[in-house]
Amino acid sequence: MVSEIIWNPLNPLKMSFLAWRVFHKVLPTDDVLASRGFYLVSKCGSCESCETLRRIFFEGELVLQGWQHYSRLVGLYLYPYFF
Repeated sequence: MVSEIIWNPLNPLKMSFLAWRVFHKVLPTDDVLASRGFYLVSKCGSCESCETLRRIFFEGELVLQGWQHYSRLVGLYLYPYFF
């Protein structure tokens, strides 16, 4: 179950809170704020697109490199377009 993974005692508490906020889509990114009536004129610093949770955690080029790096450290293989 997702909550067992997020709130696993082996995870640092700050990472559990971050994972919970990502899973529940409550981080204040441009797309979340816009859905609540707050419109910003900010963009991703590396690609000039709108800031979204998906883009920040799963689609950015640097993010994919990070996921691949850390997955190799723990012995997992992620397909290049897994996310």
